[in-house]
Amino acid sequence: EVAKKIEKGFFYEGPEFKALSGAAKAFIRSLLTYDEDERYSASRALRSAWLAKYPRDQGRPEKEVLDQVTCSLMQSADDGRFKTLVMQLIAYNSTREETETLRKAFDYFDRNNDGLISYWEWQHALRHYDYSNGDVEAMFASIDIYRKGAINYTEFVAATLEAGGPIDDDRILAAFKRLDTKDLGYISKETLLSILGDDCDEHYDAIVSKLIEEVDRSGDGKVSVEEFLALFRDR
Repeated sequence: EVAKKIEKGFFYEGPEFKALSGAAKAFIRSLLTYDEDERYSASRALRSAWLAKYPRDQGRPEKEVLDQVTCSLMQSADDGRFKTLVMQLIAYNSTREETETLRKAFDYFDRNNDGLISYWEWQHALRHYDYSNGDVEAMFASIDIYRKGAINYTEFVAATLEAGGPIDDDRILAAFKRLDTKDLGYISKETLLSILGDDCDEHYDAIVSKLIEEVDRSGDGKVSVEEFLALFRDR
C-alpha cells in the first residue's frame, strides 16, 4: 500500500512536518515534487529564497579550528593506505555530535555546496597557509584515494578526525571488530577479501596483501589488536 502511494506521488505530512514554517514546507515540497519537470534541481534549490536566509558563512569555523584541521590534513598525507581506510570506517560510523566542527570545516572548503571538494576549492581553502603546491597536491591525492578528482564528506572527516586530539580507543576497537568479521581476534587477508565480496580478482588479492603488510609488524600475515591500535598511537 505504501509503495503504491509513493508511485502516485503521495506526500506524507507527519507531525514533524506540520511543525515547520510555511516557507520551509514549500521548500521541502519543491524537492519532493512527483513531476520531475516541476521538481527543483540541486542548483535551483541552492538559489531558493528560503535557503538564502541561512547563509553558510554563519557556520564558518574559528581560525583555530581551521588551523587544527589543516595540520591534521598535512599529517594524514603521511598515513598508509590501511589507516586511511580504517579512518574512513570510523568517520562513516561517527555521530553528528562527534563531527559537528568538522562539518563546518568541510562546508568552508566546499565553496559551491555540492557535497564535494574539487581541487580548485582545495587550493582556495589552503591559500593562506604556507604550503607549497607540491604539499597541497600531495594532501589532496592522499585523501582522494579512489582518484575521482574530488573529496567527499566522509573522506574529509576521515582525514581530519584527529584534529581534535587522539581518537578514543573504544571507537578504534569498534572499527577493528567490524573488520574482524569472524571474531578471531585478528584481521587477515582472507577476512578483508571476504568483506570486499566474491568479485575480487588477483588484483585485489595483491592490494589487500600490501594493506596487511603495512600494519603487520610481527610478519605473521595478520593484524592483531595491538598492531591495529599502534596505527593511532605511533605517529
